[in-house]
Amino acid sequence: MSSWIGDGKGSWIGDGKGSWFGDGDGSWIDDCEDGVLNYDFAEFPYKIWSHLIHKSIDIDAKHLANIISYTLTDFHCNCKQPMVFNSNHERTPFVKYVIRMLKYLFKETGLLDFSWCEKLVENQKYAQIVKVDYDTTSTDRKYADGLGKTNSPEVLFIESSSGLLQENISHTLEDTLELLVECNGALCYILGHFKNSRLKTALKKTAFGVQVIKDTPL
Repeated sequence: MSSWIGDGKGSWIGDGKGSWFGDGDGSWIDDCEDGVLNYDFAEFPYKIWSHLIHKSIDIDAKHLANIISYTLTDFHCNCKQPMVFNSNHERTPFVKYVIRMLKYLFKETGLLDFSWCEKLVENQKYAQIVKVDYDTTSTDRKYADGLGKTNSPEVLFIESSSGLLQENISHTLEDTLELLVECNGALCYILGHFKNSRLKTALKKTAFGVQVIKDTPL
């Protein structure tokens, strides 16, 4: 049994038991007898979007189905053109492959609002103003490749550190430090609004950093 993506066992994502995602116990996430990856390439988008899960009354299941279907539809489109490895710049693969997945996730769930590609990190300067007499023009400016926020606080920072050809190790290290600074600044900004909170409560506040890196063989 052959598939156009995957391990040739008839699975979309999972263990080769004909599942969309999981262990094949009969639900949509666990059961798709023909195997999505065995769908004909030309019919692939239609097949995944016509699956009965999209008529489910389970809202969470529909959200997950939509996220996966959006992502695979985009992936299907990318497969129409061979990948070209003529540049190691990180921005092109980041925009072409990474942004799409995150965009579908957060557009579908509504959890965050995103800005992309060298977005000024606003909370960073406000976390520093006490040290520079509240003059924001004197603070260091940070820019993120991806920036997610909820209402006002910025809580998710993304840095793309490598192209598809090879890892730029110095760039990786610089972006790692930048993510630490951005996440630290975000937490300082958030906690600055709750100065009388208990430590136990403060420790529940979170900020997330995501770094996109090309694997370097050991």
